[in-house]
Amino acid sequence: MDFRNLLGYLGQLILKKTNIMNKALFIKRLLFLFVLFPLVALAQQITGTVTDGSTSSPLPGVNVIIKGTSTGTTSDFDGNYAINAESF
Repeated sequence: MDFRNLLGYLGQLILKKTNIMNKALFIKRLLFLFVLFPLVALAQQITGTVTDGSTSSPLPGVNVIIKGTSTGTTSDFDGNYAINAESF
């Protein structure tokens, strides 16, 4: 085996190793996405407006809390609110 053949053979081994490493990295990233995506899909944002029942005017400064949790927010000057919730 001469020097050129040896270099060619080593080059092929390095490419194969790099290819295997790239595949492993791809698989790790893919698994990460499969784990991360359901967590993101479960989170949702709930928005709305708090209004007075008799006059239908917006109510600023009202506390809005998700029942059974400590997650909450306060309505703004126009009675609007947005709250992030996780569905279980």
